[in-house]
Amino acid sequence: MHHDLKTVKMKAAITYGIIAPILIATAVADNIPTGQLLLNARQTAGGSIPIVSWDVQYPTDPKIDEQNQLIASEDSLLEVRAIGSNYWNGENQIQLKINTEKREQLIFSGLSKEFVTTEEPLFSTTVAAGQKINFGMMGLSEESGSYFRWTNTPLDNPDHSFAVLRNGDEFPAVTPMARNGQVTNYLHPYIDKETGRVSIGPADVLFVVELDRRFTFEQSGDPADKGYDMLDMVFLVSFK
Repeated sequence: MHHDLKTVKMKAAITYGIIAPILIATAVADNIPTGQLLLNARQTAGGSIPIVSWDVQYPTDPKIDEQNQLIASEDSLLEVRAIGSNYWNGENQIQLKINTEKREQLIFSGLSKEFVTTEEPLFSTTVAAGQKINFGMMGLSEESGSYFRWTNTPLDNPDHSFAVLRNGDEFPAVTPMARNGQVTNYLHPYIDKETGRVSIGPADVLFVVELDRRFTFEQSGDPADKGYDMLDMVFLVSFK
């Protein structure tokens, strides 16, 4: 976390006996600066203007390398959350793995319609500064080949069929959001209504994934590839 120490003058009358010797206010929320407000009441006379210390902690901002791999900028808590899936109308199996250089783990296996946002993350772990985080995504169908497509796949490999998006990014041209402004229900909370761009926290990264197709229709000319829309699996990765 980054730390700034700001001193703020607050015009307020403090009376002994009303507050505790140390007043501590803590702000906690996802993906916004957090910290503590510290005030020593014993050093503040009634009717005077106290000096308040505000220790602000900013969320970490992950790096994305040239292969679209995530790299932790600092020691952080990493959380992965399911957002949604349109894979085969929700009736086919999908799977998601994570590799944090420590070990490879399966963090979701189930029907596409079960890949939904819940109160608790799919997975959380601590990561060290400089640690690479990769994901393996697979859809189980006759058209997918039923193998994991990993996020460290070279960019020129057709299995690199995903995009990694930050706050303010445009959605890929193959997505319905970019083609005609049509927004899938589960993505509404993550899209700015005015700009149509990605709307997430500064320490969040949104993955949009194609699980079946390897080429777009423009690349192959095959009408079947018109289904390449990168909405087979969508998940959010947060660093805290």
